Amino acid sequence: MLTLIFSYEEQNGCVLEETLHCGAFDQGGIRECRSWQLGKSGMHNNADSDRRLINIQCKAATCSQCKTIMYPGPTGSPENHKKGYCSDGVKQVLKSDTVPDWPQPQGIFEMGMTFYLLKFLATIRNVYEKFVIKQGNGGNLAMEYKAFGKLLNHRIISPNNHFLFKLFDLEMPASTPPELVIDYNCARYLKVDCL
Repeated sequence: MLTLIFSYEEQNGCVLEETLHCGAFDQGGIRECRSWQLGKSGMHNNADSDRRLINIQCKAATCSQCKTIMYPGPTGSPENHKKGYCSDGVKQVLKSDTVPDWPQPQGIFEMGMTFYLLKFLATIRNVYEKFVIKQGNGGNLAMEYKAFGKLLNHRIISPNNHFLFKLFDLEMPASTPPELVIDYNCARYLKVDCL
């Protein structure tokens, strides 16, 4: 156990004022810490009044998208959250768009920068087969399929009896067939007429 004297206002959600006892450190800051703030035990008029210790718990940094603890392991640990994107490959924050619900099926998004159209269309087919044809509930992928269904519901439009999925402003692999992507109302859309 290590004892340090600090006068920070805030670090990783902790208010650190006088004495800090920490169990471990990582590159992102202090982890597994407790701080004690010195305070007066009562209302006394003299300057030599008694003091008491107030225990303040530190709040671990959590991802706003997937709600997991960002850094449960030491620096460089594979169990730590990736910087800027979640385990499903979706960016944590999109500047000009809404972030899809977590978790999305694996392979559609990669490192928050790439959107795989063919994997997306294959996932639509898989969801259709499992829920409509086989009357299933999604099994162990139920959470992913529910989030994927919300994504479809939120981003699909149907002008002129065609179904179009509004694309995110992300890169697409060079192998993407160009005839699947169209411009409509100043935005890029994917044809999903398979619906």
